[in-house]
Amino acid sequence: MLLFAAYENLLKSLTRTLLEAAIGLRVGNRRLQPGFRAFAMASAAESTRDVSLKKLYSHALPKLVEASDPGGRTCTILPGAFPADGSFMKQTQIKLWCQLFCVPEPRRILHRTWDSIDSVVAERNAIAHGSLTPQAVGRNYSERDIRLLIADWFADWHDFLDTVEALGQHRAFYRKP
Repeated sequence: MLLFAAYENLLKSLTRTLLEAAIGLRVGNRRLQPGFRAFAMASAAESTRDVSLKKLYSHALPKLVEASDPGGRTCTILPGAFPADGSFMKQTQIKLWCQLFCVPEPRRILHRTWDSIDSVVAERNAIAHGSLTPQAVGRNYSERDIRLLIADWFADWHDFLDTVEALGQHRAFYRKP
């Protein structure tokens, strides 16, 4: 459970940090890299869901068009946004995150733990929803297995942070030249 909580917090905090950095550049939506521009348009795009056809054309779509280029240096990114994909933090969530932020293939960065991510999430969910006890999950691992998983998890996510930090040091990561 702690592995899951740590990596969920890491991705959500890192997302906020990157979005705040993009906002801090004080460039308009049209000059943002596509992934950051997606965040800038997210709330306007969500407003198109579940609206009548009349409101779609009179309210929702005009807001979406305006969000795509609000003019000047207006940036409409909401720093608390997170690109949830409905998988609740499985591998597909990490892939989507990396795709949006143009981070290299996560399987290569998280090479020691990539294959265990979905099982850690499944075990966390089973405990959280009461279908398994922590003791039942713990019996599946030796002490050595747990220590190795923790060490690998720490090393892989540290590598992930190093990769994102190296990318995020350049303005071109956030905005088009």
